[in-house]
Amino acid sequence: MPFPFRALLVSGAVAIVPAAPARAQDSEPQPPTFEQGPGLTPMDQGTTSSDVRIVQSIRDTLTSTPGLSVDARNVEIVTRDGNVALRGRVRDDSERARVVAMTERTPGVKSVDEALQVRGGP
Repeated sequence: MPFPFRALLVSGAVAIVPAAPARAQDSEPQPPTFEQGPGLTPMDQGTTSSDVRIVQSIRDTLTSTPGLSVDARNVEIVTRDGNVALRGRVRDDSERARVVAMTERTPGVKSVDEALQVRGGP
């Protein structure tokens, strides 16, 4: 195994730096972030009053609907020109379908790009 550090000579001082950055390994897969998933990203969030109203309406619907999990109430919502991207976790396929249906019924929504993941385990 090669030595994991390299020495650099900088202005007469020696600096020891890692040869390669350490990677953290997760024990369980994480849901995709907007940056990893297809479609809209947070940087694409529209600033028109219509797009802001759509996000607010979807969030209000999700947070006021009895029976939705905390995860479903907190999915990430990005809207641009009426096109909505949903990212995050939900309890099961039924909850995923409910969240998508509520989003599609929201006035002003033209399309829904859904990348919701079903949470594994309890």
